[in-house]
Amino acid sequence: MYAKQDKRETKNGGWILKMELIDSMGTAIEAVAFGDAAEFWDRKIQQGKVYLVSGAQVKTANKKFSNVKNDFNLVIDQKTKFEETQAEGIA
Repeated sequence: MYAKQDKRETKNGGWILKMELIDSMGTAIEAVAFGDAAEFWDRKIQQGKVYLVSGAQVKTANKKFSNVKNDFNLVIDQKTKFEETQAEGIA
């Protein structure tokens, strides 16, 4: 994972967690978790570690709410799998 923002409270009282992920080709994509999933992943995912991600939902990015230059984003929940790997990350 390249960058992880602090989990924050939304206007309606829920939680949101945003992460910027970078693949092996250097392409960035934003991953977003809401509610219980935000709290769950905030405790488990560590910035600077390398993960294989599966089970996320790919959606069209709402560019009003994203700083990552990608037409898509990943919505993650507690069923999404993040498997830590020993592969080299992007510095």
